[in-house]
Amino acid sequence: MFQQGSIFSIAIDPRAVVDVLRRAELPVDVAGPDDDWRRITIRPRSNGVKGNHALVLRLKTRLTDSVYFRKQLPAMAGQIRRLGISVPERQQAMTQLVPRLGTCIGMTAMPRFSDHPDFLEAITLVARTIDGMFSVPAGFLDAESRPLLMEDGTYDPEARVPALPEIDDVEDPLDEHAHMEMPSPRRVAERLLVMTVVAYRGLIESPEIAESKRAARLARLADWFWSQEIGHELEDHERTILDTPLGGLDPGTVQTLGDSFDAVAVLAWALRLAEMPSHDCFIDRRYLTDAIGLFSEDAHFIVDSADLRDAIDLRAQADRIMAIHWRLREWQLRPVAVDFAKVASETWFGSMDVSNVPLRSNDLAFHARPIGNADPRLVEHSAATIVHRHRAINWLCGHNAIYSEVQTAT
Repeated sequence: MFQQGSIFSIAIDPRAVVDVLRRAELPVDVAGPDDDWRRITIRPRSNGVKGNHALVLRLKTRLTDSVYFRKQLPAMAGQIRRLGISVPERQQAMTQLVPRLGTCIGMTAMPRFSDHPDFLEAITLVARTIDGMFSVPAGFLDAESRPLLMEDGTYDPEARVPALPEIDDVEDPLDEHAHMEMPSPRRVAERLLVMTVVAYRGLIESPEIAESKRAARLARLADWFWSQEIGHELEDHERTILDTPLGGLDPGTVQTLGDSFDAVAVLAWALRLAEMPSHDCFIDRRYLTDAIGLFSEDAHFIVDSADLRDAIDLRAQADRIMAIHWRLREWQLRPVAVDFAKVASETWFGSMDVSNVPLRSNDLAFHARPIGNADPRLVEHSAATIVHRHRAINWLCGHNAIYSEVQTAT
């Protein structure tokens, strides 16, 4: 039997953690130098303990485990939003804290933390030393193990949220997003409407709309779009597409515009207008355009009341899309099965988080089948459309202010 938990903090002095445990005369085994350890094993003081009882601390930081933090912080933020409804002041303080967390000490106790006073003493000493916050399955505790926010709704008014740095606007040199300026919610909504109209312009050329109705649809589309007063968001190539007479778009452009509905879906998800579709499905264009309000007289409310998801949620989705895009490109180059989770942790440019990516037989899954056994047409479609999703999420994360210049390198 074992029990797990984590201590999160903004920063850590690794040597200080080792020193405080040794001053308490706890039996510790440090893996690595005191000022750069990755694991500490703590044994109970009692010589009469039977079995392999131990408390293991494993250190993660943003510098060494950036993918872990990009996955974990959005999950914590979501949990805090859900638990803190009745305690808005504490919810706000913890929400401000989460993006600054840069250290995690994972704890594994065998058998349980409470089975040895030495274990409870050790984790309390560590939490105090790093001004940490416990994350456990039941919620969050402060450094003294007092409830901050718990799943059952309880909290201790005396519990203390770790303090933010006095100067909170100093740029983190390790933050890969420090120089990225994310688009405003209003601009995301305007770009969503522009891309919806441009994608629909391609749809008018396709056999999905009867030829007898295409001219009327095109005229209606133009009237509706210009009534929204968002033409300033059009890029030159998009303006050219909208100005092209009926029948003037070549088949390749029409296909690309149809695939771009996947980018529209990402922006709609970011604005909380639709769910994020799985990579192994075809976009329901009718559902999507209805959700966005294409041709609706009230579509301007999407712009006026735009509500964008948190930055950490967007970046977590970016990690997921990046991982899927990478696997699909690798499949196109070398169509052989791989242990995706293992390979993703060993890429030359750093590890990728695939914990939220559907897998089957340790490889990317398509409708519960590994990619090697999936319908080749579905895999080909996914490979073509994931590029659009990747560009959309990277633009949302601030990779480039000009949408068409956003890169999708894997």
